[in-house]
Amino acid sequence: MALKTTAWFMIFVVMAALAWGAGNDVVFIEVESDVEIPPLAYHDGVNYKPVHVIYVSNLETALWANANISVKIPTWDFKRAILAVPRDAFGKKPPRGFRGGVLRVYVNNTWVDLLEAPPGIVATYSYIDNVNKSEIKPFKGRAQWVERPKGRGPDKRPPRQAADEVGSSSEVAVEQVSSTQLATVYADGGFFYASLKNVYLYANVERCLPVLRVDDPTFSPTMYPTIAVLGYNATYMWRVYAAVYTSATGWLRPVGKMVVRVYEVHPELQSVGNKLGEWSFDVYNFLPSFSTGIPLSWPNRFVGLEICFRPSVSGVYYIVGANATVEFRKNSISYAGGNYVLGYSGTPISRFRFNKDTVLLGPVTLSDGFVNQRISISLGAGVVVNTPNCPTLTMDVYLGQNAQYWVGGLSVSASYYSYAIGLGYVCHYNIQYTTSSTIIGLWYDEARAASRGVWIKLKFKYPLYSIAIDRAVVSGERYAEHLIDKPNRAWTYPMLRGVYSTFNEYNTTFYQIYIRTTSAVLSSDMVDFYTTSGDGFRYIKLTYSPASAFRGVTVWYKDVQNLTPSEPWYEWLAREAASILLSILDLLGALPPGFTLMIDIITNVLQATAGSNINYYQSGNSIIIEWQRGLNDPTRTYVGVLIFSDHSYGRRIEVNSIDSRYVGNDFATALPSVSGLSPDYTPQLRHWLYGVRTTIDIPLVR
Repeated sequence: MALKTTAWFMIFVVMAALAWGAGNDVVFIEVESDVEIPPLAYHDGVNYKPVHVIYVSNLETALWANANISVKIPTWDFKRAILAVPRDAFGKKPPRGFRGGVLRVYVNNTWVDLLEAPPGIVATYSYIDNVNKSEIKPFKGRAQWVERPKGRGPDKRPPRQAADEVGSSSEVAVEQVSSTQLATVYADGGFFYASLKNVYLYANVERCLPVLRVDDPTFSPTMYPTIAVLGYNATYMWRVYAAVYTSATGWLRPVGKMVVRVYEVHPELQSVGNKLGEWSFDVYNFLPSFSTGIPLSWPNRFVGLEICFRPSVSGVYYIVGANATVEFRKNSISYAGGNYVLGYSGTPISRFRFNKDTVLLGPVTLSDGFVNQRISISLGAGVVVNTPNCPTLTMDVYLGQNAQYWVGGLSVSASYYSYAIGLGYVCHYNIQYTTSSTIIGLWYDEARAASRGVWIKLKFKYPLYSIAIDRAVVSGERYAEHLIDKPNRAWTYPMLRGVYSTFNEYNTTFYQIYIRTTSAVLSSDMVDFYTTSGDGFRYIKLTYSPASAFRGVTVWYKDVQNLTPSEPWYEWLAREAASILLSILDLLGALPPGFTLMIDIITNVLQATAGSNINYYQSGNSIIIEWQRGLNDPTRTYVGVLIFSDHSYGRRIEVNSIDSRYVGNDFATALPSVSGLSPDYTPQLRHWLYGVRTTIDIPLVR
């Protein structure tokens, strides 16, 4: 409930602590608000400078439906935060004509005016729970909003530019494809960098992070190993995620700056041209941080991204990691359509007694380049009441790496009520919730940049007696970019990729399914299955159509090992799978902050065989493919099915069942025909993970 204030003023309860960093230059102040606290800055008399905001969580008890256990989860409403205020900010005032929120904080008989970060200022923020917050010793203070903020929480996405404002780089694509095939889409992708581990660094001497990428002999990574190729039409860098750790200074102390640069580059990275932009922000020891958005305004330039660390403490060992998510304006192609299914509850119905108002689902894995995402939830819920007059039940839906972003909700009346002896009346609700959005949102950007899965949180108005989850799906359409990203022949060979993540209720087994097609070396369609279960896979069933496109099938096996980051091609699959495991360990409190950036989980291709474990037969106009693990076979946590095909047909792959469990209708994808297209026309179904280009020289396995 809002505090009573006059006009635009609001009183805060402020707890503050003096926590001095390198150079005694930072004061940490905790504030509580009745509105979401936006990213902040201050004005030093000449320029705006960012103030790091650390959002503080509350704890709530939730049912983790997939494991059927009660867990304590942190929850963020963005109304509690620790502000890392530079000492230089004290006594400074807003510039004349400033429009935005102004928070005046009083500490130790002095004050500081903190400003809602204006557009163009790259501010930063982090998340912290109450346990880690106790490292700071707070004391009481006083603060007030002089002007209430215009925004809420971490910055929201800006309005879209009109198509004619973006540039003319898509004109070639428009000329070669009919207008019925093209539509403008804004798709996001993640760019990942290898962490620096136990490297000896000196103050003010930069060290740039190497890009994680597939081994590609036509590329030049040895010349420019730290630059990720973004391509044309990069419109916004939504999040830069960074984490730094060193034992040379205390927890939460400033340890240096992350520096982000964008260059004009040759499409094959044979040369690097002018620096187009540079941004930097402070990072704090053992505190993973996110930046706010950085606009990229060079639609007619082929650009690359570099992320570097500039330490402030000299001659010590560091662990440094960073990733980024970037939005692109692209032309979608109708025949490259298909679904990403980011989550699915595979158990039709299950009931249990439960006396909490929060249910947690997932986590589910994420992938690049999907648009027009949809959320679909179907469930039944029961609430105990004293009378047969059933109240209206509300359900709010949250998504994010911490399930912290509200994406919608609904209210529903009871379908019927029943009476249970010793319990009372039970009101029964049938909930069908669907929503869609043209913007993926912060819940995607943060989780993708942090290499985490996404949790789905359902918050109900009343404690539930029972719940029956039929399905919970976050899905989207596949996007494909056109040849505006291909000024040269090395970009002509198409790759189409999709990803699904399915989880089984009441256990912690997660299946991840990847569907890809490529004309590299040999026309083939690939379906990769990965499981977090220690028992591995036992049985998989697929339907492939039309039968006339089928030319044969083989199977690949793979296990996860801790290797050096040199394995070609499949490295991305293990990283995607690891995001699920890391998210679960985070939930259970088994990871320290920033742990993702301190490990490499990669894959090793162990065996390729066309052995007797895979069979197929024709049924109507489809081919049914079945794989069965042999009685004496080792555990298979990865199974790759490689289908040789005639790409002159439009094809469809449907995953029917895993380990004899029905998967569901969501798990099907259409693969386009590329017959009759000249090499100069071939659509760019580019797979951006790690800044990868797909060319004919990338084989399935080395």
